[in-house]
Amino acid sequence: MLHLPRQSWWSNNGNNEGMVDLHELPNSTRLETIVLSLNNASLRLPATVVAFNSLTDLRLEEIRLTAGSERLFSRLLSSACCPRLRKLSLLQLQVAGITELQLEAGELSELTLESFQNHFNDRNLTRLELNTPNLRFLDINHDILDVLTISAPRLEELISTFVGWSDIMQINVGDLSCVRRIKDLELNSDRHSLDDAGINDYVICLLKRCTSLQCLGVLMSSTYQVVQFYYWKAPELAAKRKQSPSGSGTALPCNHGPWP
Repeated sequence: MLHLPRQSWWSNNGNNEGMVDLHELPNSTRLETIVLSLNNASLRLPATVVAFNSLTDLRLEEIRLTAGSERLFSRLLSSACCPRLRKLSLLQLQVAGITELQLEAGELSELTLESFQNHFNDRNLTRLELNTPNLRFLDINHDILDVLTISAPRLEELISTFVGWSDIMQINVGDLSCVRRIKDLELNSDRHSLDDAGINDYVICLLKRCTSLQCLGVLMSSTYQVVQFYYWKAPELAAKRKQSPSGSGTALPCNHGPWP
């Protein structure tokens, strides 16, 4: 296990800004876990392929990525560089000018994406594409997405904290028939004009593909109200599916309190 805490491997590039070169990190044919937290220092990505053939768990936290490094960063996380990677956590990354992340990881089973930030200009990560055939767990905590593509036919659990589904311009999802649990799925209750009529269309489309859902947790949001959390379990979800498309009939009881 390689654990580099804040300010470890910190060098100065002449601009009062920390810089870490991936080539300088220790490597081993037996290395299985890397935890890299750089206190927002920049990570310099190599132009050539650097293979971590034994790596199964990668956690990158508080790392700055420079503009134009989309392709190199996507390649670093892919099966080409990390063929055995099963768990990936990308937390509080500074992505100056990076607008797209394409992840192709054949063995990845757990993925956490949290708070991609950009304090230097108005360009943020807006396009996320996941080609992860063995993914079981997906946690997305990022509220600025224009295009979301998910190809994860074995996905079982989805957490989507602060994902603004009503703001996404395009969503492409494949087979989600294995999904059992969804948490923090945001529904918007604002309907002030005809423009708001389809505000939850992408959420409804997503739910329709989750035919084996056992537990659903919803964040009900509004411009004028505090977000409230509700959840339903399998028997209640079955009752909801039996309601007419118009939504008439007995209102579905919902649960409050901690996530089950």
